[in-house]
Amino acid sequence: MSKSPKYWNSAKRYLKKKDKVMKLLINKYSDNNLTTRKDVFYSLCKSIIGQQISVAAANSVFLKFNSACRSKINPKVVNSIAPSKLKKCGLSRQKIRGIKELAKKYINKKFNPKLINKMNDEEAIQYLSELRQIGRWSAEMILLFTYNRPNIWPVQDIGLLRAISNNYKKELPDGKTIAHGYLTLSLVPALTRNFIEVKDLKQMLNFGCNKIRFYSVVNEGDRVRARGTLVEAKQRGSMIQLLSKITVEVENKTKPACMVEMLVFLIMK
Repeated sequence: MSKSPKYWNSAKRYLKKKDKVMKLLINKYSDNNLTTRKDVFYSLCKSIIGQQISVAAANSVFLKFNSACRSKINPKVVNSIAPSKLKKCGLSRQKIRGIKELAKKYINKKFNPKLINKMNDEEAIQYLSELRQIGRWSAEMILLFTYNRPNIWPVQDIGLLRAISNNYKKELPDGKTIAHGYLTLSLVPALTRNFIEVKDLKQMLNFGCNKIRFYSVVNEGDRVRARGTLVEAKQRGSMIQLLSKITVEVENKTKPACMVEMLVFLIMK
């Protein structure tokens, strides 16, 4: 593991000065620092393995995967391991395919992690998202914890959203809790999953938001729904970029909870 990033201490001082809640949290966890292994392939494998399962299950599967690699997690070793052996580690067919394809792209030099150092955050997220099994959230985690980028704000991360909700908790006069705006925003991908039917679709990547506006609070127990309009579709290399305007409505309220422009990339078969 490396030392903390150069910006770490100055960033903590800045946040403590600007935000009372952050000051309390930074003082409470003052011995914790951001570090990195600086091994992108290792981190990508771990990210793929940990998707959609609990932390405990992910750790268990990763330990078996590490053992199968004889503690040498690199493209050549992973490429040489039979899919049946990876399956015995607890990996699904999709995750096996993602990890094997990742190893081949490294070997064939179709993916070069060094290029990411020359990219801005959005360019890097798009580049990483072209890998199988890697979406925006996974790409953001790689930029944050492997590259130690300073301004990554993963609004789809459940842990972050819960932390915001718990630490910036506000209550209405009647005692009901106000759901944080970003918690409402995190529901949009699920609410809009069936908006568009696409034939011969290989993978859909949620690429984030352009504009976000919050108009009314969502109380605990409120019912919400989303409606949307497809604004444009553009060809972006081998992918299709969709821009949609989404409105999240709250039952029995005249004002919407939020309006957002969502970006989605389609990878076709």
